[in-house]
Amino acid sequence: MSEMKKRWIALYVENDVGVLAKVSGLFSGKSYNLDSLTVGTTEDPTVSRMTIATVSDDETFEQIKKQLNRMVEVIKVIDFTDIFVRMNRGYDDLVGKLKRLGADIVRVDE
Repeated sequence: MSEMKKRWIALYVENDVGVLAKVSGLFSGKSYNLDSLTVGTTEDPTVSRMTIATVSDDETFEQIKKQLNRMVEVIKVIDFTDIFVRMNRGYDDLVGKLKRLGADIVRVDE
């Protein structure tokens, strides 16, 4: 069995009622753990973007992606797990402002 690690997926889905419930239902129905789920609009009002974080092994993660791709409402599935993300100076400015407002900032480095 491969190691458990943090995985990130972005989905482009149809912006219809019930799509969020179907995607989250897929995770709960298969007993997959959803660490984080964020949904937002795109430039196209008929399309939404979901960003999902989960912890799984390689085999389970491949199964999750295949099942998401089979959903009629899912337009595209993108695996961001191994993509390097560089934070720019704007991030540091944002963190500073949030701290001044009393927010607790938690940084997770892997």
